[in-house]
Amino acid sequence: MGNGVELVGQAGRALERIVGQIGAINAVVTEIATSAKEQATGLAEVSTAVNQMYQVTQQNAAMVEQSTAASHPLAQEAEELGRLLARFDLG
Repeated sequence: MGNGVELVGQAGRALERIVGQIGAINAVVTEIATSAKEQATGLAEVSTAVNQMYQVTQQNAAMVEQSTAASHPLAQEAEELGRLLARFDLG
């Protein structure tokens, strides 16, 4: 009978250790979940910033196209103005 009591005591201590380890595992899982949430927030912020940069890049590209399109007629007009000015005798 004493042996049975000892075995029950050992089982109780083993269960206490298991409960302690489960608590430690729970704390680690909680830390992992918190870190994952922080990383998700950071990734969302990075994604937003990249999207904004993409939009600005697209706007810049559109402005470059507009500037290029506007510069061709301007260059032609400047050339014509140069030809007209060449008619004057400035000597």
